[in-house]
Amino acid sequence: MALLGKTQTAEQRAARLTARLSARAGNIRDLLRELSQQRRTSVLPSQNSEQTQSGAVTKEKEKRTASRLTLKLQQGPSPAPGQIITSFGEKMPSGIISKGIFIETRSSAAVVAPIKGRVVFAGIFRGYGNLVILELPNKGHALIAGMVKVSAGIGDEVLAGEPIGEMAPSNSSPPKLYFELRRKGRPINPLPPKAAHRNKVRG
Repeated sequence: MALLGKTQTAEQRAARLTARLSARAGNIRDLLRELSQQRRTSVLPSQNSEQTQSGAVTKEKEKRTASRLTLKLQQGPSPAPGQIITSFGEKMPSGIISKGIFIETRSSAAVVAPIKGRVVFAGIFRGYGNLVILELPNKGHALIAGMVKVSAGIGDEVLAGEPIGEMAPSNSSPPKLYFELRRKGRPINPLPPKAAHRNKVRG
């Protein structure tokens, strides 16, 4: 009973944190800023020393870091099996340029972490529905949205391929999953050009 009580308390705290962050943040950039601020105030000393390395980061180093993130995604699983219907940088019917990719998945498909990371947000966020944000190494974030159900919780350390949610059941149009990768708050292409041209993702 004591363990159950602790679990319920942790879930309640996570729910309150999600609600507070959602209310304060007007968009994804604001939300990521809030999450980074929260991380800085609660970071461990060893982690903090890594994040405050001396010296300016060059553009070339930024490119290499982004490339490493993309490479890890290539080597890991897709968030869900299916076909890419909207690519990174593509103009959508609304006129907005896509900052991520949309994957047309199977009905009730399992959604998994595409890369190892720590869950820093799990819940409803404006315009995204159910959203899971994974904090990645080197100030990166992976955003996965469009699920009917989220099984990951804030603070969870997940490995690539570990379940984090589930797509909606559908007998008509296939459900669509949104996947976005950011480095220092800026969206970057989560897939290499060749993969985008093939219009497929592994799953």
